[in-house]
Amino acid sequence: MNEEALFAKTLEQVRKTARDQGNLISEEQVREAFSALKLEDAQLEMVYDYLRARKVGIGTPADPEDDLSDKEKNYLQNYLEQLAQLPSYSPGEKEAFTLSAMAGEKDARGKLIEIYLKDVVDIARLYTGQGVYLEDLIGEGNMALTLGVTLLGSAESQEEADGFLGRIIMEAMEEHIRENSDSADIHKRVRNRVNRVFLRLTDRISGALVWTRRRRKGYGNLKKSVYEDYKYSMQDVSSLYIGAKYTLGELLREEAVAFKFRMIVERYILPKADQEDTLETHLYYLEPESFLVQIYKQMKARVKVNVLEDRRAPGGRVKRQYTTRILTVEELTAVPPDQKESMGMVVQELKVSKLAMMSM
Repeated sequence: MNEEALFAKTLEQVRKTARDQGNLISEEQVREAFSALKLEDAQLEMVYDYLRARKVGIGTPADPEDDLSDKEKNYLQNYLEQLAQLPSYSPGEKEAFTLSAMAGEKDARGKLIEIYLKDVVDIARLYTGQGVYLEDLIGEGNMALTLGVTLLGSAESQEEADGFLGRIIMEAMEEHIRENSDSADIHKRVRNRVNRVFLRLTDRISGALVWTRRRRKGYGNLKKSVYEDYKYSMQDVSSLYIGAKYTLGELLREEAVAFKFRMIVERYILPKADQEDTLETHLYYLEPESFLVQIYKQMKARVKVNVLEDRRAPGGRVKRQYTTRILTVEELTAVPPDQKESMGMVVQELKVSKLAMMSM
């Protein structure tokens, strides 16, 4: 795996560890996680900034109420008092309601909404201090919850349904922050600073990568002489990123990949594709205006590719090097396969909107 992908994968693992520990992680854990990359102190500080911006406590827990105004604290107290008047249910009853909601029973969906309202508050408190009102975060979470309980039919267990509801609530809040936060530009700068760490750690893709192509079953199959491991799944506030080396069949079985995306692959993509094709090959040979292109457009998909370009080196010598581009699916499919080959085009990563996926 190249260092850029390793950095991104490690960062996502650190965030997951922090979530599992109540949004808390120690400096020692962060240093250990990134030990293979040998980051300097300044680079680690950028990582800490990135985590703090996402309400992760470094060493000591971040108090979610520190960023609340007096008005928001009063609202929260009154709202919690209202929730305290709702019926309480045992874990066994919650499981029974979940299974019934998965089967489509409307009354069970209503009971689940009552159960999860307090969870919406707990999640919203983790997102305070990012330029939006707590009341709006709770409202967005409640709307996502109301929608989510109607989408449980594809879940295979109570645990999977519980995880799905938590994710859809978080994603709705994150999307609201992204669209409305006064500090959105601050978080963008933090992400950009972290991204610059990637660039200092690697020369990205060099012209040493030589690609060849062979045909199989009417599709193309890409093979490169220097192997790079692009099997990864990462998420940020609004998007899901998937490495293009997964086969479509592997995506179905890979638990690290978001459940909703796996469901879309199973329901919409595989009936029109070959599960033995890599995501790289599948995207490379998509046909313009096809059904699959419409599916990717609905997910607001973007594709990261590398293409060969002539660069003028010192002394005037022209050198061919790989350059990264981000294309829409329409832009990608507008380039015929033979032209892609002449450009040395390599499909590296698929990016889709998490909120767009939830609407499918």
